[in-house]
Amino acid sequence: MDIFEQMGALGLMGLPIAEEYGGAGADYTSYCLALEEITRACASTGLGYEAHISLGCMPIYLFGSEEQKQKYLAMLCSGKVWALSV
Repeated sequence: MDIFEQMGALGLMGLPIAEEYGGAGADYTSYCLALEEITRACASTGLGYEAHISLGCMPIYLFGSEEQKQKYLAMLCSGKVWALSV
C-alpha cells in the first residue's frame, strides 16, 4: 500500500483521469508507458496498478454519473484509497 500511496503522490494513480476529477489529465498512451515501466520493475505492482486504473477508475470515469465521478474519482486518484477497496 505504501508504494501505491507514493504513486498517488506522483500523480500516477489517476494518470488518464481528467484534472477536474483529481487525475493527472494525461492520455492513455502515457498511462500505458507508465504501466510498462512499473511492470518492468515489479509485475505484481504493475498488475495492481492496471486493475486500479482499468477496472476501478475507468468505468466510473467513462460511464459513471457526475455525482459518482465527484464522489469516487478524487479519492481513487490520490492513491490513499485503492479501487478494489471502495
